[in-house]
Amino acid sequence: MNDSIIVDIDALCTQFRDAIETLAIEADQSAMTRAELQESLGISRPKAIEMLRTLKRAGMLEVVQVHRTRLDDRLTVVSAYRLIPETEKDFAE
Repeated sequence: MNDSIIVDIDALCTQFRDAIETLAIEADQSAMTRAELQESLGISRPKAIEMLRTLKRAGMLEVVQVHRTRLDDRLTVVSAYRLIPETEKDFAE
């Protein structure tokens, strides 16, 4: 793998971890939705999607289902994303 790609993926992982810590999600501390990631990092929707796709292609991202409360106060299940810990990633390969 190209060194610049590795650096980019490492930087994205760091940004993702920082976003989770910054947002302090109550429902699930280890995962965040695309909208939560976007808001936390102050990035556009396309940039957030690009970041998630890059991490997913690199095998660094897991898609999970989490509960979130909608504006109408209804609880709903939505897709969220979390980084795969290095030990799990190594085991999966």
